[in-house]
Amino acid sequence: MKKLKILILLHPDLIPPNNVESKKIFTEKYVAWKTEYDVISGLRELGHEILILGVDRNFDELEEILNSIKVDLVFNLLEQFNNQSELDYKVAEFLEERNIPFTGCQSKALKISRDKAASKSVVAKSGVKTPKYSVFRKLRKVNLKKFNLQFPVIVKSLSEEASYGISKKSVVRNDKALLKRIKYMHEKLKVDCIVEEFIEGEELYVGAMGGHDNVMLSPRKLHFLTSINPNLEIYTERAKWSVAYSRKNKIRTRHKAANKLLLKRLHHEVKIICESLQIRGQVRVDFRVKESGEIYFLEANPNPNIAVDDDFCLAALRKYKNYPTVLSEVIKIAFENHKKKIGRYKKVA
Repeated sequence: MKKLKILILLHPDLIPPNNVESKKIFTEKYVAWKTEYDVISGLRELGHEILILGVDRNFDELEEILNSIKVDLVFNLLEQFNNQSELDYKVAEFLEERNIPFTGCQSKALKISRDKAASKSVVAKSGVKTPKYSVFRKLRKVNLKKFNLQFPVIVKSLSEEASYGISKKSVVRNDKALLKRIKYMHEKLKVDCIVEEFIEGEELYVGAMGGHDNVMLSPRKLHFLTSINPNLEIYTERAKWSVAYSRKNKIRTRHKAANKLLLKRLHHEVKIICESLQIRGQVRVDFRVKESGEIYFLEANPNPNIAVDDDFCLAALRKYKNYPTVLSEVIKIAFENHKKKIGRYKKVA
């Protein structure tokens, strides 16, 4: 791959230091800018020229840079805009309007996938099984009269990712506990919530590189090594982001050595989900698989975390020889998607 001039977009608070004295910092605790550090280091190792820009509340500086400097590619690491995660699609939309190639998913995919209810509705129409659900909006009276889901259920944020607001109290078994949890999500966390029927089973994560070939990655499984019944466990916010807590309770993800039939079924489901949600970039799809073998789609995560030690990259590294090669594939797909977009415009014209 030729050497490129790449503009990296990230949140201003996540600009990493130029040097890290010891990589041990990443194994001892959660470091917020780990992904940014890995991507910048990996792109430099590939020999690309790197420009870094923090973007938060507006695109003024980004517009100025794009008008004054010819960049070959924008590497999009933004997961929110104007302090709102549900507006992350605005970044892709801005770049699409200016016909600039960028990594990751397009705005339509980001927008619909962010809404867990909307994405489930779209995916279910394609024949993929999803848990039954109800949506409860903040600032509206909670009425359970028409609530007909079977307990237990799990209460989640409708649009936030990364297990935000999920704790062991998120799984509830009666109306009283449900009302209490919805109230907590609405009043304390200030988010809309989705209530889903809880699916007992293995939690699996399956990644795809996207692009023309839509390369499927090997699945990873969430393990609870100290639990008596791991199929009843959930990935809480604390377990996901506290290194000390996850180590103490032996909560971790590992490669899932799935049999050929299950692997084929999972990859088939991912392809259908990507087509339904118009995902053409990197994605991690979360499933629950019951002991009976039934597969349930939980949510799609376009533009997943691509830190070298995160699940998506750990799965990618089983296919590609090293982390810089993974980044090269991400870049290749970005240009491929941009070329397709240009081709569609020419046909319309």
